[in-house]
Amino acid sequence: MGNAHNKPFPKKNCPRSEECGAPSHTQNGVKKDCGNGQQPRKPCEGDSLKQNRVPIPGTENTAKSEIKEVKPSSEPLPTAARLKSEGNQLFKNGQFAEAALKYSEAIENVKNTRSENAEELAILHSNRAACHLKDGNSRECIEDCNRALELQPFSVKPLLRRAMANESLERYRPAYVDYKTVLQIDSSMQVAHDSINRITRTLIEQDGPDWREKLPPIPTVPISVHLQQHGGVPASSSSQPKILVEHGTYTQHSVDMYSGAG
Repeated sequence: MGNAHNKPFPKKNCPRSEECGAPSHTQNGVKKDCGNGQQPRKPCEGDSLKQNRVPIPGTENTAKSEIKEVKPSSEPLPTAARLKSEGNQLFKNGQFAEAALKYSEAIENVKNTRSENAEELAILHSNRAACHLKDGNSRECIEDCNRALELQPFSVKPLLRRAMANESLERYRPAYVDYKTVLQIDSSMQVAHDSINRITRTLIEQDGPDWREKLPPIPTVPISVHLQQHGGVPASSSSQPKILVEHGTYTQHSVDMYSGAG
C-alpha cells in the first residue's frame, strides 16, 4: 500500500500552445506538465479558429474596398443658347440645313426644361424658318413662322418670312396681309412696301378691280406692339418712305436682309 502512495501519477500530454502562453495546466490541484515532446500535440479548445477560418467569398477586401466616386463629366451639357449660337454661325456660313438641325436641337432643349421660355422658342422657330426659306422649303418655313407667331404675336421677322414664303408659293393674298401687318408695326420697312406694290399689281390682274374684297382680314396691331417696337414712341406716318414700284418677284437683296437668323 505504501508503494501505491509513492507511485507517481502518469504524465498527461497537455499540448503546449503558443496561443495559450503557459507551459503547464493545473488539474485537481496538481501541476501537470503541458508537453514532453514525445506525443503529437493536441490542440487546445479554440486553437484552430484562426488556422481553419474560411473566408466568405466576396468579403476578402471588404474592409479595404472603397466606394468609387462618380465624377461629373467635364463636357458641358448642351444648352439652347450654345446650340442657337452654333446654328447662327452655320447660317452665316451658308450651311442652312445644318443650321436648321442646330435650331431643332435647341428647340427640344428648351422644351425639356422646366420653365419653357416662349420668347426664346419663338426666336428659334423663326430662325429655323429662315433656314427653310433659304433652302426653298417654303411650306416648312410657313409652319415654323406660324408657331413663332403663336408664341410671340406680331413679331416682325416671322411675319416677313411667312409673307416671302407665301409669295414664293404664289399665295398672294395671305402674303399681302402679312406685308400689310408688318407695315402697321414698322411703316419704314422698305421691303414690305416694295412687296405690297408688286403683289397689288398681281392681284389686280388676277381678281380684277374688286381684288380687295377677296383678301383675308388684315389684323389690327395693338398699341402695345407699336410701343414695344419703337421704344415707347408710336410710329409716325411721316416716317413712311416713298413707295417704290418694283417689277418682277422680290429681289435676292430683300430676302438676305430679312431672312437671316436673329
